[in-house]
Amino acid sequence: MTIIAVNEEAGKASSDPLVSHLARRGIAARVQRLTADRGNVQGTSLSIAAESNIGLLVMGGYGHSRLQERILGGVTRGMFGSMSVPR
Repeated sequence: MTIIAVNEEAGKASSDPLVSHLARRGIAARVQRLTADRGNVQGTSLSIAAESNIGLLVMGGYGHSRLQERILGGVTRGMFGSMSVPR
């Protein structure tokens, strides 16, 4: 299993507890940490999914204010609009 962590900040939410949680259940997972510009998070994630031949992509999603989403766009909406793997 591959965990894709984009723009993960030290000291904030981390993928490490997820790796530990999965390991306790016998699931080996590796983390691929990436940095991407705000407007390219979905493209970067989908590129890794394609390169790694990932057959299923599970991700968390949350929203911002409507104004912020309208001006800057949203990763979750962008992913749904351009996904090429099952979700």
